[in-house]
Amino acid sequence: MSIHLPWMWVNKLLLANLKLIVGGVINGILLGAVCYYPIKLSIEAYKNKRREKRKLRHSTRLDTRPAAE
Repeated sequence: MSIHLPWMWVNKLLLANLKLIVGGVINGILLGAVCYYPIKLSIEAYKNKRREKRKLRHSTRLDTRPAAE
């Protein structure tokens, strides 16, 4: 008694799944890069804007203090 396994069918199935996995990884990397950099740049711009506002607020607050005698 022998068991017949469809090796070619299993091979094609594994090859198709491997192609899907590799394609998904490549798409994920590309989408990650496309979405990462605009978000990073917008956050950096927002941080710089807040930092500049804090500098202005801090400098005006120091200028309005009465001089100690």
